Amino acid sequence: FFSWFGPGPSMAAVNSSRGGRCSYAHFFSDGRTPDAGDCTGPLERAQRKYESQRATPCGIELVQFQRDGDPNATPECGECIPGTTWLEDSACALNAFCMDDGLCADVRGSPFWAQPCPFEQGVHTSLGLCGPGLRCFGHVCYECEAGTPAPFPGLKCMNHHWVQDPWASITLDPVASLLLVIICILGLHVLLQVLDCLHGCCQGCCGPERGAPYKSEASAGPPTPQPPALGPTGDGGPPGHVRHGPGHHVQLGLKGGLQGAPSEHRPLPPPGPVSDAGEHRPWDRNELQS
Repeated sequence: FFSWFGPGPSMAAVNSSRGGRCSYAHFFSDGRTPDAGDCTGPLERAQRKYESQRATPCGIELVQFQRDGDPNATPECGECIPGTTWLEDSACALNAFCMDDGLCADVRGSPFWAQPCPFEQGVHTSLGLCGPGLRCFGHVCYECEAGTPAPFPGLKCMNHHWVQDPWASITLDPVASLLLVIICILGLHVLLQVLDCLHGCCQGCCGPERGAPYKSEASAGPPTPQPPALGPTGDGGPPGHVRHGPGHHVQLGLKGGLQGAPSEHRPLPPPGPVSDAGEHRPWDRNELQS
C-alpha cells in the first residue's frame, strides 16, 4: 500500500532493470536506435542520444556528414549538412546555405547568383539548376522576387533577397501596435507645442508694436466697450446728439441735417409754432435767434 506513495525508481535502476538497452552507442556507426520500450520515455531517449553525440569525433557543436551523401565516404565534421539552406536547417542563418565543405555561406556568394537559367524545376534547391538556396525567377537565379510569399511571418523580398520586415512584426503584435499609436500621439502633441511657441515668438518680434511682450488671447482680457452712438443721458449727450470725435457732438437738425456743436450740451429747441393746418412748422432763423 505504501509503495504507491514512496519515491519512484531512479533512472539508473530502470536502465539496470532493462539491461541497458536504451543506448545510442552504435547509432552513428550502424544506424541502430533503441527499440520502442527500451527507454523509460522520450526524455531518457534524448539523453542517451545527446551523450552518444558528444562521444563522436565531431562533438556536440558540429554535425557529421559524408561528401555528396556517399555512405562509403569518410565522415567529416561541419557546421551544417551540405545542400541544405536556412529554410530546412536552422544551423545556418537567414539567407544562407550550406556549401560542400559543410560551412554556411550567404546565398549571394553562390556562383549561380544572378546567372541565367532556362526554367524552374520545382524540386529541392539542392537538386535544381541554380544550386542550393536559389531558384529560377524570370530565367535568372535568385533567392526570391517581389511578391513571392514569405516562408515565415515577418519577412519580405527586397532586391531578390529576404529581409526582416519590422512593419509586419508591428501589425502582428498588438502591444507593438499600441506603442506605435502612443508614440504618434505624443509626437503630434510635441509638434503642436512647438508650433504654438513659434507663433508666439513671431507675434512678439514682428507685431505692430515691436518689442512688446506677447499676450495670448486668453490673457488679453475682455474687449473695451465702445460708447453708444446715441446718448439717452448725459454720458453720451442729450437725446438727438451723436458723439463725433473727442470734445464734440453732432446735433440732429430739425430737417435731418447734422450741425457741429461744442462739447457742452445744447438743448434742442421746442417744437415750432402751430400752423393754420394744425401742424408744427419749423422755426424761422429770426425766431430761433430771439
